[in-house]
Amino acid sequence: MRYLLIITAFVISSSLYAQTASEKKDQHLADEAAKKTALAASALSEKFDKHSASIKDVPEQFKDESVVILFNSSNYFIERGEVIYFVERVKTRVYLKDKAAVEKYSTYYTSGYGETNSSEVTIIKANGMSRTLELKDGIKETNYASVPLHYKSSVMLNETYYKFALPDLEPGDIIDFTRISKNPTSELTGNVPFTRIYLASDFPIVKTFLTIEVPTNDSYIYFKSLNGAPELVQKTGENGLVTFTLVDSLREKVMNDWNLPREKYLPHVKFIVTRYTGSDNASVLPIRSTTNKIKTEFSNEEWQRCANRINEFKKTADEATEYVMNQIGIQNPATRSDVNELMEMTWYYLRKKVVNNEKIMPTENISANEYDVYLATIFMNMLNKRGESFDLIFSTGNKSAGIKNVICPMEISWGIRWNDKYFMYPTCYMQYGELSNPFRGVEALIVNNFNPDSKTFEFKSLILTAAPYTENTLNESLDISLNENLDKILCVRTITATKGFSSPYISKYYNRDFNIDQLTYANMYIPRDSNLLYVGMNKTKAAELKRKNDAA
Repeated sequence: MRYLLIITAFVISSSLYAQTASEKKDQHLADEAAKKTALAASALSEKFDKHSASIKDVPEQFKDESVVILFNSSNYFIERGEVIYFVERVKTRVYLKDKAAVEKYSTYYTSGYGETNSSEVTIIKANGMSRTLELKDGIKETNYASVPLHYKSSVMLNETYYKFALPDLEPGDIIDFTRISKNPTSELTGNVPFTRIYLASDFPIVKTFLTIEVPTNDSYIYFKSLNGAPELVQKTGENGLVTFTLVDSLREKVMNDWNLPREKYLPHVKFIVTRYTGSDNASVLPIRSTTNKIKTEFSNEEWQRCANRINEFKKTADEATEYVMNQIGIQNPATRSDVNELMEMTWYYLRKKVVNNEKIMPTENISANEYDVYLATIFMNMLNKRGESFDLIFSTGNKSAGIKNVICPMEISWGIRWNDKYFMYPTCYMQYGELSNPFRGVEALIVNNFNPDSKTFEFKSLILTAAPYTENTLNESLDISLNENLDKILCVRTITATKGFSSPYISKYYNRDFNIDQLTYANMYIPRDSNLLYVGMNKTKAAELKRKNDAA
């Protein structure tokens, strides 16, 4: 028995040692891979910094410009460690010719500030002397819209900025900005929102360098060059690391007199990086190709697989459909027999949930970027239950980004069309069956008489059009008054519609909510005796003010 215990103990201790050794080996390999990634990124950054350091002169063609961007170098890569980061490193050199240029750049905004981010600013004087500023005690900029465009990060995750004053700037100065922003991704899976690198701006640009490094052993990259931007050059390195590079030169400034979206007219590269674990993790993206992890456009097979995503939401959407039908059936029994009443009531019910950021069903667990698929599936379920046919619509919800430029499922907006009414992702003031402004005139793909049980579908291209809002308007009038004692607010809302919003019940439904909201608002304030407002004032002046208020 003693020998058995000794042997057992030896086996257990050997097993634990082997497991520990294996874990240590895996950790060592991970650490080594992280070091190689960091060294490669550092070497690449040094290469660009060395090359760009020689760019100090303004070309003859830009000599009369107030501001000239001498170079812009953007590097993107994944940094591994205890936390996995998607890193953006941007180095920009700007020449300031006159006082107007100095005024534009006298305040520096950056998202590279904080625990994991960093920024550096160096001012190079006309005599060659340089000074690197110490950036500390930055003021947080709470209004993203107020950050000048030339300071904004290309990564959509970076929306928190800090500002710093740049002292002693003079005409003829050159400023070097270096910003490093690290965005953590999930340990298992993670998507980095679309990044757009613009090759032109409202200032002329002498040189642009772009580098994207992706470890394709556990990542996908979707990218595309648009509006005349050069194609990325691809190079495969060690450990499945793929590097994409682009060099662009001498871009004239582009004036935007029509206030068009930049992605509509400026040459740029857009890309998204998706990390995953395992050979087929459908929770990251519905499009999965283990042999092709680098994608530049959507294939017909991928459109088919997107259409089949309905099945992923079937269980939750089936439950939500029953839940919604029961809820609105209690409030409006006509929806149990009239499909038009059902769809109209459902539309306003779901719109209110979305606008108020409420769950449709208490037990649901749907991510925000999948909610339009979820809503479309609920509408499909209802129409299927009533034996109605409908069309499936894929769009982008963005006039400047046609459906043919889609490179990733995350760009798609889902919706359906039934009886010439559209059911797209709702916004606050959309009415039943309308297309909101983001979808009007947008290129789309449509599947007529969509059947979710099919496996293949025929997609047709079309431009989404609809009657202008002037033919479908909701008019509101408010009658607000105070009682004689000035301690109660009376507010009556009247709604009339030229078209749409037709159900009398719907009108009452929203009037009721409005009046409840007004009552809540009024109750926030404690009633006051209006006479106390004039205590301590000159009696003659107080009497005159009270007379004017009483008259009002």
